[in-house]
Amino acid sequence: MIDISGLDLLHARYERLRLVLWANLSVVAVSFLFEVSELLGVFTFNTDPDAELGLFEALYFFVGVAMIIVAIATIVLWCMWLHRAAKNVIDADFSDFDSTPAWAVGWHFIPFANLFKPFEIMRKIWNASTGASTVLDSPAPIISRWWAAWLTAGFAGNISTRIALQAESADTLYLGTVLAAISSIATFVAIPTAMLMLQTITQGQSERFGQIAA
Repeated sequence: MIDISGLDLLHARYERLRLVLWANLSVVAVSFLFEVSELLGVFTFNTDPDAELGLFEALYFFVGVAMIIVAIATIVLWCMWLHRAAKNVIDADFSDFDSTPAWAVGWHFIPFANLFKPFEIMRKIWNASTGASTVLDSPAPIISRWWAAWLTAGFAGNISTRIALQAESADTLYLGTVLAAISSIATFVAIPTAMLMLQTITQGQSERFGQIAA
């Protein structure tokens, strides 16, 4: 049975997550400025591991640290929101929803399965929460757009980081920067799409599930 307090909790978690996503977007935007500046030749990073950090290298390093901190906060708050959203769908008695709240979160940390299971679960939550379809596995364009952008950002970012850590030449570092810029651009699509998705699901549950509870 739907618990009104569960709907209120979802909204509170959404508000906190929304703020962190905005912070995430801001940090990525700053990082993107560095990436574009390097690609345009405004400055170049020193590839000598024994050399002291220059001004731009130091600033970029601190931006990277900020990105890590914000990313960790995003993961924690995202998992908290998702757990509650899945619990609300279960409480609303949708028989097509075959995941527990714990597994809705847990699939994100299972190799290979995390490439498709979180997408499937979010699509079901979307359809159940918004009433977009009575069949929870039905296509949801916004979920597909978010997931495609998110995967692109993740893959490009991971490869870029690996290249940067092993770069021994300017050309290799340049390739890493190109991939980092691609990751940033994909993030500019993924985060706003995610924010709209989260807002719509949160409001949808409040309205549709609130009527059920009433």
